[in-house]
Amino acid sequence: MTFSSPILAIVGLACVAIPILIHIILRRRRRPVRWGAMRFVMEAYRRQRRRLLLEQWLLLLLRCLAVALIAMGVAGATCSREDATARGPTTLFVLIDDGPLASLREADGRTVLERHAQRADEAVRALDGYRGDRAALVALGASALPVVMPPSSEPEAVAREARGLRHAGGQMDLRGGLDLVARAAADEPDAGPIRVFILSDWRTGSARLDEPLPRLADLGRPVEIVTTAPATDPARNIALTDLRPGRRVAVGGGVGPEGLAGVTITARRSGAAADRAEEVGVTLSLVAPGSETTLGRTSLRFEPGDAEGRAVLASSPAGDLRGDASIVATLDDPGATVGATRRAVVRFRRSIRVGVAAPLVVGASRVGVAGFTPADWALAALRPEIDEGARLEIELVEPGAIDPTRLEAFDALVVPDASLIPPEAWRRMRAVTDRGGVVFIAPGPDPQEAQLWTEHAAEALALPLRLSRQSIELPSTGRIEPSTPGAGILGLLRPEIEALAQPVEVLRLLGVEPSGSPEAEAATEVLALRTGEPLLLSTSLDRGGTVVLLTTAIDPRWSTLPVKPLMVALMQETVRQGVGAGDEVIEAIAGERPVLPAGSVELTPLDAFGGPIAVDERRPRSPMRHPGLWSVRAERGGAAGLVAVNADPEAGRSEPREIEAVRSWLQTAGVPVSFVGPEAVEAEARPDADDRRERAGLLSLNLLLGAIALLLSELVLNRRTSFARPGGGA
Repeated sequence: MTFSSPILAIVGLACVAIPILIHIILRRRRRPVRWGAMRFVMEAYRRQRRRLLLEQWLLLLLRCLAVALIAMGVAGATCSREDATARGPTTLFVLIDDGPLASLREADGRTVLERHAQRADEAVRALDGYRGDRAALVALGASALPVVMPPSSEPEAVAREARGLRHAGGQMDLRGGLDLVARAAADEPDAGPIRVFILSDWRTGSARLDEPLPRLADLGRPVEIVTTAPATDPARNIALTDLRPGRRVAVGGGVGPEGLAGVTITARRSGAAADRAEEVGVTLSLVAPGSETTLGRTSLRFEPGDAEGRAVLASSPAGDLRGDASIVATLDDPGATVGATRRAVVRFRRSIRVGVAAPLVVGASRVGVAGFTPADWALAALRPEIDEGARLEIELVEPGAIDPTRLEAFDALVVPDASLIPPEAWRRMRAVTDRGGVVFIAPGPDPQEAQLWTEHAAEALALPLRLSRQSIELPSTGRIEPSTPGAGILGLLRPEIEALAQPVEVLRLLGVEPSGSPEAEAATEVLALRTGEPLLLSTSLDRGGTVVLLTTAIDPRWSTLPVKPLMVALMQETVRQGVGAGDEVIEAIAGERPVLPAGSVELTPLDAFGGPIAVDERRPRSPMRHPGLWSVRAERGGAAGLVAVNADPEAGRSEPREIEAVRSWLQTAGVPVSFVGPEAVEAEARPDADDRRERAGLLSLNLLLGAIALLLSELVLNRRTSFARPGGGA
């Protein structure tokens, strides 16, 4: 038996003591006054004492029972099989899926999130406040967020917060939500049964069903999970999944061929209409502090059965920009509300400062190319006469005068002849890579000379490679495999690599093999020969810098590379893309806590939902749940860059899921699972609040009628015992 108002029940049952107190008070001893006829009265009392005591105790019992029945009737007692197992008021945890798919619109114009909010409102208003029921609210999108926690006894507060939710950018974090439930339950071990109400459409992008869930069966309290049934309609959705500028660092302020080198836009469609041809427009904008410029428009074409579409937009220059900005791609399709926007951060520089480790007299007295040194070839590739907009500031550095202070001024360091570098100078080059710069290394040009620098370079720069001291003469002329460039430092050369690589002949290489260290990240093979030998290797270091190793010397005795057009493209792209890879251009998926630049203290939203987020130890104090653009504030008050937060590409998949797959996953929590909703396959037979109130009203009425009957019986018995019976002897 439970009560709608436990407090009234306790007070009412305590009133049972009132008849007992009155009975005790009336039995207090009084001073006896003897008089003549007293003897006859005492004789009559002794003959009927046992009957009088029995009647008095019976009257007291009737009065106490009447008071108890009145108390239980007023307090709204209920008695059912459900209540027999309950050990206190119910705690309702409402877990709302506010991920990207919650922004889908339904036939009545409402979003899925608005429907979830209404269902949450109905659920918390059905709770019984007189019984002490309480409710909590957790938003699950991207990263579980306790919105109303600990549980509140005010349903309006929970409903208000549910209506104010905005969709997050990631799949729902149900594991984190159930962890919050378990922690709240552990704080109140004897507070009664728990009901977890999960509001989700359970589409493919809503959640990953392979994550283990915490066991709620171990909480020591009755727990059940109730959830809405999975949606069955294949809702149409097109989501942008990738936005990739050709270069992350644009030199000179332009965003055309000399700047971003084009922008690749990728989208994925799911749900309805995936079996027919479709074309969707995309607008590309450049958002900088205080300005927004439209770069152009293009179209994404989907053929019948295609799930992915891709387009490349060759953007036009946008003036002289400095610092960080964001490229924003937006679908022109009004029905695409999930993942319709994607952002990428780019950095604009006035120039890239490149140091070339070579004697200061390089090229001073050369006549023709016959006497060119590796440094001459490198400088010619870095400063081609036809390139007036390269914006590379080049400075020679004497190999014996390399020191960290001087190297801090460079974004890239080119070592065209590694044999000239003293052993102690290799460690000093970390001044470039530790700041995210790139170091380019080529072997010494003398084919007969041992490459004594290899061990010093590999150790000082933490290269995951073993470099041979002797060069290897190839048995036959080596040709470059044109399919090797991927999305790395030479990714932009993929359309032209076959034509550029075809005339290059390689005669000699430096022997290279992996170091075998399990801690070291493997080097990336950027270019290789058709026979499999690596020609160009790239290694990303732990602090963000890049080391690029050319295994053939920049000398015609080793290869024809120095006199071919590929040399110019290779040097230009290595410097530009290498610096771009090491620059701290920060992008994150919703729900993550990305690493921020040193000295960052706060993140401020520019077009994202929410307020500022404090930074602890270079990471946001809380996960960044909502897509958008954020400004990073440095310790000294200035801006330290931008952070682009995008929706999880997997969170936009709108295909429906089978209910049994959802049930099997939820049952790993170890508690009963039931589904509710018009499309539910099953509904747990659990009485709702209206049925409970109706049963409580009927039982209360019966209790009050019983109390009235007891009072009438007490009145009759009291009148009967108040007068002497005829012939009773008194």
